[in-house]
Amino acid sequence: QETDTIHNPENNANVPNTKVRKQTRAVVALMRESRGRAGHFLFMEDDFIMCPHAIRAMSYITTKAHAYRPGGWSGIRISYGLCGIIINDSDVEELANYLEQHQGRRPPDHLLPEWIAAEKPQAQKYLQGRRNLGYRFNIIEHIGAVSSLRDAPQVGWPGCYAELIFPIVFEGEAWNPKQCAHDDLWPCDTRPPNWPLDFALWHSGKKEGESVTLRTDTRSGLGAK
Repeated sequence: QETDTIHNPENNANVPNTKVRKQTRAVVALMRESRGRAGHFLFMEDDFIMCPHAIRAMSYITTKAHAYRPGGWSGIRISYGLCGIIINDSDVEELANYLEQHQGRRPPDHLLPEWIAAEKPQAQKYLQGRRNLGYRFNIIEHIGAVSSLRDAPQVGWPGCYAELIFPIVFEGEAWNPKQCAHDDLWPCDTRPPNWPLDFALWHSGKKEGESVTLRTDTRSGLGAK
């Protein structure tokens, strides 16, 4: 779909212009084409690359999410922007419809967190109590200089294994160090007994101020860099 009937102003940063709405519809088309191809769907952008061991980490994260929330979950934040949210394949069509319906109200990188956090009654009705989760570390790295949604150059992108805290991502999807300082998945209040607190390939070191040390697991010969 190349055109729409929405008449938003083109130069108001607070509402999606023609370019932004076109990108939203491109995301929607890709989602619909991808339905049924896997158990999960990952939002990704072409100017992001996987951090070391990201694929292994995603297997760990999704398994842990299902263990923490056996009744289901809406999405998992593992990076930032429109990139790095995992949803269940069974929710792809509903979320695609939501993005298409609300394309004139907010850009897609805002609508997506809004939906997984069930901020609006429409999402609340569909999700029925399923909630979103936030992984502690960024595992997909941005390599571009300009956002495809916002023409101005942007700096200060979080690198590999930076902590995904607020305001790097929205507060309602960010890993919360006050609530889950010893766990790499938020929320952590439903952690099953004896479930590992962090990924076996690396261990979260003692947090000091705003930094965190990642130690190599010498037993496996692998570790975060």
